[in-house]
Amino acid sequence: MRLAGQAKAGFFPTPELVIETLCSRLRLNPKADVLDPCCGTGDALVRLAEALGSTAYGIELDSQRAKQASKRCENIEQGDALTFQARGFGLLYLNPPYDVERGERLEVRFLRHFHSSLAFRGTLMYVIPEYVLEGSKPYLEQHFNDLAVYRFPPKEYEAYKQVIVVGRRLGGFDEPGVLPDEIHDLYDMPELVVRSSENPSLERKGVTDALMLEEAASSGLWADLWQKTEPARTDFQPLMQIMPGHLALLIAGGFLNGQVVEGHGRRLLVNGNTMKTTSTEESEDGVKTVERQNFVGCITALDLERGEVITIQ
Repeated sequence: MRLAGQAKAGFFPTPELVIETLCSRLRLNPKADVLDPCCGTGDALVRLAEALGSTAYGIELDSQRAKQASKRCENIEQGDALTFQARGFGLLYLNPPYDVERGERLEVRFLRHFHSSLAFRGTLMYVIPEYVLEGSKPYLEQHFNDLAVYRFPPKEYEAYKQVIVVGRRLGGFDEPGVLPDEIHDLYDMPELVVRSSENPSLERKGVTDALMLEEAASSGLWADLWQKTEPARTDFQPLMQIMPGHLALLIAGGFLNGQVVEGHGRRLLVNGNTMKTTSTEESEDGVKTVERQNFVGCITALDLERGEVITIQ
């Protein structure tokens, strides 16, 4: 993804003028629920639902934008839209990320994933850069009819060269449509009659880390699990003082990493590591060469008073 798109997680909000124009073309239908799989802060989604007098459903990848959208709409899910499955909506407002991933346009991938979220003969509003039309055409013509393309107003078109494809999802006996070559001005869009939804649903196909932790925390086994995974704690003293060689192995093994030890008037921050080295040995007559691999303990300590680094290997 281009740097500008990465900075905002592929977020390209619909301009206010475009939202106003689209809302003015919708005929009020209280049962035509709206789905926006890339809803951002919810501006377009909420306004379209208000224009239809219907319920809004949205998905947003960015957690902060999802929180903002949740303040305006109850049915907001946070996460990767492609991990959700939706069904039965009267209007799909699809303004997907503008990018290529693994050789495929993301706009086409989102269209392929979410076209079935519409009820049969439900309305699609597909917001994409104009240069993505050709790649989207085969799928649009296979699954939609009554297709038309409208260009953003001149000032708004300058930024990302966006157009809106409007179409209806095919019903059981409908003939596939043809995506016209002609692109109309947005202001020429006729009134759109959006059909009613059919038991709309939006469900997550996968499980997020947050949901797993929430579920685990409610389990009676959670506390027992942590007791079994925490290091053992003992208060007794060993019968014999630990040998210097054993202590060196413990430090080199990383058991005291990040600890501050004091002795001989010095305070040392300790870090231990074990490195693999290779040595070559030759027999006395030079006939045979043996290569050996050895593991060598290495202890690094930072003198916190003097700033010196001490390395023992």
